[in-house]
Amino acid sequence: MASLTKSPVVVDVLPDPPSVAEGTVADTVHAGDPTKLDDKVTNPADGMSGVVKGKDGTEAPGAEVTVDPETSEITVSVPKGTDPGDYTV
Repeated sequence: MASLTKSPVVVDVLPDPPSVAEGTVADTVHAGDPTKLDDKVTNPADGMSGVVKGKDGTEAPGAEVTVDPETSEITVSVPKGTDPGDYTV
């Protein structure tokens, strides 16, 4: 009868991927005034960022989205002169 040798089994446990936990209100961002959103990122990673898009799917020029990996806060800023309207992050 052949004997079997035990090989080590390697299991990688990975963290959950980042996702957005939606807040309770629709946020208002004033041009030229960086604003922390009501939403948070769960399991944020260093260097995370995002984009601001208009209803037609195009990016808002000069807009910035940053995520603080320590607090999970999302901060959005749009430059002065950005057309008023509804945008998504």
